[in-house]
Amino acid sequence: MKVRSLVVSFVLFTVALLFLVTVHPVFSQDEGARILVRDADNISTNLVEFKRVEYVGQCPGRVLFPSSANGRFISAVPTAPNRRVIIRNVTEGVDDNPYPYTDREYSRGKYSETFDMTVDYTHQQQTFSFLKGANKLEYDVQDDQRSVATGAFIVNVTVREGGTFSRNQVCENFVRCSDRSDFRRRCYPVTECKCP
Repeated sequence: MKVRSLVVSFVLFTVALLFLVTVHPVFSQDEGARILVRDADNISTNLVEFKRVEYVGQCPGRVLFPSSANGRFISAVPTAPNRRVIIRNVTEGVDDNPYPYTDREYSRGKYSETFDMTVDYTHQQQTFSFLKGANKLEYDVQDDQRSVATGAFIVNVTVREGGTFSRNQVCENFVRCSDRSDFRRRCYPVTECKCP
């Protein structure tokens, strides 16, 4: 009788454990969640690096290089068909209506589909926004819109000063022709200048 009771208890425990694992999301900060950032020379983990260049002259302004960085999400939670990952930047100081986020396929290989990242404090349609410094990201891995794992991790964003450079307009000379109402063609030289 005791053996039967132990077997029943073990079976019930196993079923309850399987229910918890498959139905309830797991919240963890040590799931190995991270973003792999690719640039021209290498791949870094949870580090996005930009360079800011200041232009003076006819075409002044500040520009980030690159204008956006390319990243992919990876974690200990494996990819699976119909699986997606939603990542939100919940760092203090970013706009929270909505928080900057990206929603990516997480369905094959080791990584999510790629996404672009830039420095901004509001949600952008085409790029995932970060602030300079430490950014707290929350992720939600979903399987057919059912959460299977959630967690948080930190991504650091650096913006190094790249110097000040002169930038002037680039001019192009060409000939523009127009037809007149009296069927004579009139051509004249034109110079157009634009900031690069």
